[in-house]
Amino acid sequence: MNYFYKRKKLCYNTLEFTVSEIIMKKKCVAGLILLLPLGLLAACGGGGPTTLSISPNWYANTTTSLTSYSKEELTYDVTFQPPQVEGDCTVTYETGTYKTTLETVSYDFKDGSSGRVYLYTTRLDISGQYTYKGTAGETFTDFVASEVYFHTTERNVLVPIESKKEIVSTSPVQNPGDDMFFSKVHYKYDVVYNTADAPNETLQSAEITTTRIYRNEEDKEEEAAETETVKIKSKGSFFDNEEVLFAMRGLDMSAAAKFYTIDLRTYDVTGVTFSGAPEKTVFTPAKDNPLTVDGTAVAGDIQAYTLHFYYDSDHSGPARTAVYAAKLDDSRNNTYRNVLLQLEDPIPYGYGTFYYTLRSATFAK
Repeated sequence: MNYFYKRKKLCYNTLEFTVSEIIMKKKCVAGLILLLPLGLLAACGGGGPTTLSISPNWYANTTTSLTSYSKEELTYDVTFQPPQVEGDCTVTYETGTYKTTLETVSYDFKDGSSGRVYLYTTRLDISGQYTYKGTAGETFTDFVASEVYFHTTERNVLVPIESKKEIVSTSPVQNPGDDMFFSKVHYKYDVVYNTADAPNETLQSAEITTTRIYRNEEDKEEEAAETETVKIKSKGSFFDNEEVLFAMRGLDMSAAAKFYTIDLRTYDVTGVTFSGAPEKTVFTPAKDNPLTVDGTAVAGDIQAYTLHFYYDSDHSGPARTAVYAAKLDDSRNNTYRNVLLQLEDPIPYGYGTFYYTLRSATFAK
């Protein structure tokens, strides 16, 4: 059904606007956070483009390259903090959930060989409500789901093989005059990476298929897909956009870093840069909603690092702040696996901030 109400009423239109049109027309854009590839928000200078050293810090024993056959499962609360000053259009969000899983699986490669690789899946679910000049709209539920296959630290360190991403996002758009309507969009991204022949197996290109799912005038669901080839010319480490937050667990937190990924909005290779060396900090789990690790509540503080990272994109926006557990001095007993403990994710244009806070972790054995 095509909902459309004029003159100050909250409206929904699932047909007429592409992502780029929504971005160009927005004045109230809180929902657009779910449209954007993870973190592609800002530009900044920093560390040079070098191949990074990655350690398997997601295991208790970080000195081994042996891959585990058990699964890691993480669950985060996603809370929303509104801005101090709000305009005519505001948004509120209920507490959402962000879940990730990591496991090793058997994978059949294009050359006919097979081997074990990482499969990393994520899903964000969150509900919210927009209000325009005091008139509240219906509650909506959006989600972002992804899965990515990439190499282990034994072969082509975390180099991506393929990934999938699905987005359902409700986004407000300002019409000329005094009208406001909302567009719910549904997109799927399929990325397949092409590498050179062994033994180098360097990334050459990526085939990206973007599918838009929408309802036509007869209220029937249709799909429109297009495929783009992106040449990968990065001079340093490259990760799929869906594995960025995971890959940073393997970095040496003693210095700034830079690596590369693909901006799904522009189909360009872009850099990801730390604004400086990560800073040592302490993470204190909330007492009223404690963090549990392998079923046991964490008592006391966790030694950690705070880092700020930016994306070298033409689209300006705020930086993200991430807090990762620090590797313990005993490299064979890395209790907290360098896990992402908290992520501060500002919404562009000052419409508030999402906070991802780890609530439960079941680590691979």
